[in-house]
Order: sequence, then structure tokens, then C-alpha cells
Amino acid sequence: MVALENGYIAVGVGIGGKWKIPPPNHFLMPGQGQPAGGRFHIWCTGGDPTTIQDDGQELNFSLVYPPGPGDKWGAFQLMVDSWTTEEANPQHLWAEFQRGGTSAVLGDMLDGGWETIPYIPTNEPNVIRGVWYPAQLGLANEVLLPGIRCEMEVKLMRDTVRFKWTFTNEDPVDHLVGMRVYADLLTNPVDDGTVDLRNIVSIPGHPLLLDRTVLSDSDVPPAIEMLNSASDPVTSIRLTFDSQGATRPDKVGVDEWVYNSWREWTYWYGDPQKVRDPFMAWLYDEILPPNQYIDDLAYGAFWQPRRLPARQSMSIIHYIGLASATSDFTKPNLDRPQYVAAVQGPRTLKYYSDVMGIGRLYPQVFSINAYLLDTEKYVDLDNPSFTLALPPGLVLDDSEGGKYTKALPKVNALAEGAVSWKVRTVGNPTGILDYSVSFSASPIGGTSVRRQINIPATETQTFASGWQMISVPFTLTNPDPGSALGLSSYRFWRYDPHLRQYQPVYQLVPGEAYWLRISTPQTTQMTPGQYSPIAWAGTQGYQIPLQQGWNLVGNPFLYTVTLGEIRFYYRDYGSVDYEEAVERGLISRTVFWWDPVFRQYRLSNDRTVQIKPWQGYWVRALRPDVIMVASPISQIGAAIGGQPIDDGGGGGPPAGP
Repeated sequence: MVALENGYIAVGVGIGGKWKIPPPNHFLMPGQGQPAGGRFHIWCTGGDPTTIQDDGQELNFSLVYPPGPGDKWGAFQLMVDSWTTEEANPQHLWAEFQRGGTSAVLGDMLDGGWETIPYIPTNEPNVIRGVWYPAQLGLANEVLLPGIRCEMEVKLMRDTVRFKWTFTNEDPVDHLVGMRVYADLLTNPVDDGTVDLRNIVSIPGHPLLLDRTVLSDSDVPPAIEMLNSASDPVTSIRLTFDSQGATRPDKVGVDEWVYNSWREWTYWYGDPQKVRDPFMAWLYDEILPPNQYIDDLAYGAFWQPRRLPARQSMSIIHYIGLASATSDFTKPNLDRPQYVAAVQGPRTLKYYSDVMGIGRLYPQVFSINAYLLDTEKYVDLDNPSFTLALPPGLVLDDSEGGKYTKALPKVNALAEGAVSWKVRTVGNPTGILDYSVSFSASPIGGTSVRRQINIPATETQTFASGWQMISVPFTLTNPDPGSALGLSSYRFWRYDPHLRQYQPVYQLVPGEAYWLRISTPQTTQMTPGQYSPIAWAGTQGYQIPLQQGWNLVGNPFLYTVTLGEIRFYYRDYGSVDYEEAVERGLISRTVFWWDPVFRQYRLSNDRTVQIKPWQGYWVRALRPDVIMVASPISQIGAAIGGQPIDDGGGGGPPAGP
């Protein structure tokens, strides 16, 4: 085994031979070992610099640090075609992931065997390089293995491990080459799984993953994050699939470890008489029923076998690391990244009530940190500069003296420089806000890194004059509109999709939305003790019944959610996500909302569009008795209390009252 580490993270890669584990270990008999070649293990050294709680935390099971179950470590494996040499019946075989079968699999000696060219020393810092070829070990003599050269580069990019595999076809004929990576992941000292939500699997724009899930093709997200807690995350893992130069997999699975690592989680040769060449089927979906809870959290990424012409090469890049910061690993170019620019700040602010019963945000002043890591061995970075750009609603704290740009004299080779700013909210901003830090230094040029923060609403809300669509994200002791909000000279109307007309409103209900008309701008004057935010627990969502037709709905919670995080319930299908609800004809894809400044509707069918509190939205149900289920559980770090395009027919929604 060979290993790398820095102040954040460490990785160990098996070269060859076997790791020995003394008993007791329920996966091994006394004296046995497990193949080491192709296995990897990742763990925190210092981890997230803002907390000591993840120091030394494993990110995946391994044999060596500390000893763990023998088959629950990370592995990368190659799929490659091979041929039998039987004259009477030559066959085109496929390299399976069946242990002991006819295979040519990078890494696991039980899966066909590979001989390693000894580890290649390098003068580059934080790099492991190795080369593998298929070997005859463990295979029948009549099998002709392909000449596929497999080069691996493992590099530490601050708090993330960058894997790069390059496959070269050295044969005079084409071959089919595919690959998968999988690991049994840990976000807690005990592998609790997701049943009790002590492991959180999060994809931006999606509900939390609780069941086994396979994402394919365009559904593969840029990244998946796994954390130990929704409200107070400490240990975090980010798997990067389609950003930072990563090579998008054809399949990504989140499931039990045993299913991600077994032979059926694979592409499979079907009938060779079929027209398609090659004809391959995805076997996993045919074997297991859907909607099974995960209690042994693991992931797998699969790059479908594709034709690799003779004398040609192809590369795959994949990242596994911490999810505490947002980083750029690609500068000045993807093939030779020379530095890492990173930004870290709160994912969300929390909401609590002070001693007077008035809602406040916590922390009231928070830090945004920017880091510049020089990964070059011989080149210092001179005059590094960091410039913070904030959106409306966020400003520098007075203690910063208005300094949006900060500089350092130098960042030494293989060292890191950092600056920070104190920031606060102003003007009651609500929603998911973007901010960024621009980096520059000599001789590297520069880059910019964007990060988001989700800011909850409070009871203080300012309304413009004229008509607007609103909702109220509180339960009210007195739901009378005027008494609850403290407005004067107002008119409230709600649309009845059954009658297809507007009706006056006499009480305000969370989850509903209304047209409000006021003659002058006004700010809510809500009486402490007469309102309370809606809390949530576990996966429980807030149910909003929809009638067939256009419905005025609102986010009942203080935290903004995205459209893709909302679920829809229908008796024939159960609970489905936004995309499936559209595909099954439960709802129209497009949502509308009113812009009171430009006095016109805006619309979106993007699953990442924000559904904000205090805002009203049109949602069109295509069937009766559909229930919309909203919950902010996907907003990592969210907490209440505690411490200080065309819609496919039907046109647009009704005009205003």
C-alpha cells in the first residue's frame, strides 16, 4: 500500500498482494487476507478546518485505518472484453464482476487477477502513479486477454482526492472498455445508514435520498453530498460527477454496500444476434425491487463500456472528498491543476425567537473564508488577492471597514494562504443567495468561486403597492388577514379552481397563497405570541391539497426550497418527486409567480427554481386529489428554535383579480 496525506485528507491505495486481518472478522477465516490491489481508503487528517470533530474520521471502510470489515473498502474496477481461442467455438466474452469468473478487472485479484508494474516514484508532490495490465492469473488458458494499459494518477487537491485513470488500447484491434468505482461510505463513527437519518444523502434540487436510487445519463447530478446530520452536519463527503472536469458516469447508484459491489450491478451482454453492437443490458434494475431503505450506505459510479479504437486512449476523472467548502480544482488547466481556490461559509442561517418573541437570524454575523492552496513544489504565488462579491441582502460587517478586497504578500510552494470577512444581513433578505470570491496571484492568473447560503424568512416582510401574490409561512392564533399581518387598507383574494373564480379571503392558512392589493407599501406588524413558524421532524412534510386545475400555493416553511425538492402524493402511485409527477401527468411542469415590480408573470420549469416563503405560486394539477408535500429537510443546517417555458397545454394561469 502507498499513501498520501495533507492537513485535510489522506488516501491509501493498494498496489498488490493481500492485507491480513487477525480474527475476529466475520468476513474472513483465520489466516486469510483480502486482495489489496485496486482498493482505496480515504480518511480525514484535519478535515474541515472550522471544526475538530471530524479530525481522523474515516470516509470509507477499510482494512487498515482502523481495521474494518474486509470487503467494505473502496475499489475501482475495469470492464474489458476478451476472446476465447477455441477454434470450434470462438466466443466474445465480457469481463464480469463475478468473483472467480472469467474477468479482467483492475484491482481485485479474485476478479481475474492483475499484475502491477511497481509503483512509479514521482517528483510531483501529493501524487501516486501506477500502471496495470491484465494478467493470466486465475484465468483459463483458452482466454485471450486484451492489451489494455491502465495508468492511474491519484492526487490530493486540498480536501479532495482526484482520481484519474487513462486506458490505452495497445492491441491492433478495437476493444470495449468500461469502468466503475464504488465504496462503503461513512459519515458517522458507526455506519448507521439512512433509515434513522443519521446519514444524509443530499443532491441540490432533489429530495433527500432515503431509498436505493440509480441515476442515469442526464439525471446524473454534478455532485452528491453525504453528511452525518441535516440540522448540524459535521462529517461530510462530496462525490463529484459532472463538474470540475469530472467525467460524467452513465450510472450512479446509492444503495446498500452489497448491491453496489456485487456482479449484477453491471452492464451485461445480451443476445449477440441483436442489431446493436454491443448489445448490453443494465442488469441491476431487473434484479431488485425499488424503494428499499438503505441501512449500509454506499455508492457506485459506472462508465458504460464504449469502443476504444486500436492505439487510442481515453481518460476518466473522478473526485471524492469533503463537502465543507466549494472549490475550483481545474486551474490553470484540467490536465495540470496547480492550485486550489476554495470558499467556505455557512450553508444556512438558523431562525430563533428572542426573549421578546421576535424572530432573529443566527448567527447574526458570520464568517466567509477564502483559501488559496499552492500545489506546486517549486513555485511560490506572489501577491495573492481575494475579492468578495456579495448579493443584495448581505453586507460587510462594520468591523471590516469596507474592505471587500484583501491581499497577502505570498503563498509559499505547497502551502496555503487564507483570508476571511465578517458578513451580516440587511433588509430582511430571504432565499438562496449567491456570493463569490475572485482570486488572483502571480504567475497563475486567477479564478472565481461561487457559493450559496440559504437565509430563512422572518415575520418582517415588506409588500409593494398594488397587486401581488403572497403566502404566510406561520401558523396564526388569529388568522384574520388584517389582524394577523397588521396591514391597513388591504384586499385579499383567493382563486377557487373548482368554481374558476376568485373569492374574498377571511383567514390565512400556511401552504395557501393569495392575491393582496394595498395602495401604499407596507411592512407587516405581527404581534409576538400570535404567530409561530412551522417546525419539522424527520422526513415529515407539510401537505397542501391540490384541486384539478390552477392552484395558488405557498411555501409553508421559513426556508426556501427548490421545486425539485417538493414531492407529490397520488393514491395510485404513492409519493413521487417533481419529475415523476410531471411524467405521470399529475401536474404541469411549469410554475408561475407574479413580479410586482414589472407587473407581469414570471415562469420556470427548472427543478432548481426557488419556492420562497411569503411568495405565492401557481401550480396546475392535471388530476383531482393530488397532494403537494413540502419540507425543508433537504436544506442542510436549517433549524428553527435553539440558539442564539411551455407547460404542455392549458396556457398560463388565470389573470389576477
